[in-house]
Amino acid sequence: MKTNPLFTLALTLIVLTSILSCTKTEEIDKLPPITMEGKNTFGCLVNGKAWIPETDGGLFNERLSVYYANTFLNLQANLRNENSNVWQIVDVKVIFNDIGFFQIPPAPSSNELFINLKNNPVGTMACTRYKCIPEDTEIEIIYINTSQRIIAGKFSYKNLKNDCSDVINITNGRFDVRY
Repeated sequence: MKTNPLFTLALTLIVLTSILSCTKTEEIDKLPPITMEGKNTFGCLVNGKAWIPETDGGLFNERLSVYYANTFLNLQANLRNENSNVWQIVDVKVIFNDIGFFQIPPAPSSNELFINLKNNPVGTMACTRYKCIPEDTEIEIIYINTSQRIIAGKFSYKNLKNDCSDVINITNGRFDVRY
């Protein structure tokens, strides 16, 4: 049986096109969608990589903790697995009274983010406190409903630097929480 060269070429082009059109999932696509429903979601890109909180359970091992009172919001998201000594925390603090753009509260209430990207053993603190520069932060409250106790927003922290001179960028952050 003879194969038509035109048919072979066409089939090869179709296969190559379908292979090349497949793309890897973008890191931003791994983040939870931006919602305003009190879904208790949180995520961000840390140096371009998706960061979503999760824990392996246990006492005082919450995935996401939310505190809101008198215009002050404190979100703490945890990525923790004690078996592999992974303990990472991203903290978002903001003082606001309505929807809009805000900066982090002035020092001493929130001039640092506590984030451990080096996966140091649980309990160690070496080089894990990254200093915020208020001018390089952006927090946007996009929704607040006090009767349903829901706050949603977006955030980014750029050029965070720790005592070991590491620099990180937290971008495309989003949260939708109940308090």
